[in-house]
Amino acid sequence: MTCRTLGQICSFKAGTAFPKEYQGLSQGDYPFIKVKDMNSKDNTCWIKSADNWVSQDIVAELSAKIHPAGSSVFAKVGEAIRANRVRQLTKPTIIDNNMMSATPKVGIDADYLYYLLCSMKLSNWVDGTALPYFKQKTLMQIEIRDPGSVDQQRKVVRLLRLIDDKISLNNQLNDYLEQMCQNLFDRFDNDEDNPLVKISDIADVNPKRPLKKGESALCVEMADLSTRGAFPIGWRTKIYNGGARFTNGDTVLARITPCLENGKAGYVNFLNPDEVAFGSTEFIVLSSRGTLPSEFFYFLSRNADFISYATAHMNGSSGRQRVSGDDIGRYEVRMPSGKQVSELKKVLSWSMEVIRANSIENRNLVLLRDALLPKLMSGEMDVSNIDLTQPTNNHLADC
Repeated sequence: MTCRTLGQICSFKAGTAFPKEYQGLSQGDYPFIKVKDMNSKDNTCWIKSADNWVSQDIVAELSAKIHPAGSSVFAKVGEAIRANRVRQLTKPTIIDNNMMSATPKVGIDADYLYYLLCSMKLSNWVDGTALPYFKQKTLMQIEIRDPGSVDQQRKVVRLLRLIDDKISLNNQLNDYLEQMCQNLFDRFDNDEDNPLVKISDIADVNPKRPLKKGESALCVEMADLSTRGAFPIGWRTKIYNGGARFTNGDTVLARITPCLENGKAGYVNFLNPDEVAFGSTEFIVLSSRGTLPSEFFYFLSRNADFISYATAHMNGSSGRQRVSGDDIGRYEVRMPSGKQVSELKKVLSWSMEVIRANSIENRNLVLLRDALLPKLMSGEMDVSNIDLTQPTNNHLADC
C-alpha cells in the first residue's frame, strides 16, 4: 500500500483572534465561526449558519485569514478536540483562533478530505496534557493511505454523500414540521376567546414514574436534549441512582440556567410501551392529564412567552439559578376550544410521529456511515468497479 502524509494532500491554517467588540453581528460579508458553531443543528456536516458575521472592513482591521469554501475545520485547542468534530465550509469563512482549517491541494477532492478527516479521530495526535492542542507540524506528518485518483476519491464521496444528504433531508423535514406545529400552537395560545388555565390544571408536573434505584434503564442526559428539535440527540443505558423519570408522551425541559434559556427540551416517544427512562435532576417533566394531546406541552416548552416566564421565575445563586416545578405549574396558558383540540391532536400527533421515524432513521444512517467510513478510507472496501453513474440506492435517491 502506498502511503502519503496529510501535509502532502492538504494545507493547514490556524484561525484568527476574535475580539468581543466585533462579535454579535448577524449580517456581514463573511461568517466568523467559533467552536460552538459546530454544535448547531444546522451544521452537523456542513457549516450553513453562524452566530457572528463581520464586514470586509473588520476583516482588514483584524488582518483575518479567509478560509475558502470546501475547507474542513475543527477545534485546535481545548477539550473540544476530544469530540473529534469536523465540519466543511460552504462559503469563504473566518474561523477563530481556537480552530484550524485543512484545505485540499491539487489532485485532492475537498469532500474526500472532509470524510478522511472525519474517519481519523485526530485527537489521537494531540500535544499537551492539561490543555490539549494540535501542532501543524504533527498533523502534517500523519501517514495516510494514498487517496488515489480524483475519480476514485469521488466514488468514495458519492457513497457517503448519499447517506449524509438523506440525513440532511430528514432534518429539514423535521424542522419544517416543528415550525408548522409551533405556529399552530402559538396561534391558538394567542386566541383571547380561549380561557386562561394553569399548567397544573391540565398537566402533571414531575409525575411519579416507577423506577427503583439500582435498576438499569435508558438515560437521557442534559447534553442529549436539543435546543431546537424534539428528538434527543442520543441516550444510553445506565443504572438509575436518582433524577427525573419519564415515559412516552412526556415532555422534558431544562430548569437550570443557561440550559433553560437556550431551549433545552425534548419530547419522549422513542421508548417501548410502559418503559420508564430517566435523566438529569435538572429536568422538569410535563405529562398531559388527557384533555390535551401530550405533544401540546412540548410546543408549550418552545413558546417564547413560556420561556420568558420560566426565566423570570428562576431562583438561586448567580450561575446556578433554577425554576421550580411549582412555578411552572402556575404558568397560565390559553385552553384551546374543542375544535382546536381536535385539530391539535390530528396535526401534532402525525407530525411528531414523522419526526420520530425520521430521527430514528437518521440514527441508523449515522451508524451505517460511520461503519463504512473507515473501510472506504482504508481501501478495505474497493469502489473501483462500482458504477455510480446511476444512484446506488433508489430509496435514498428518491427522497
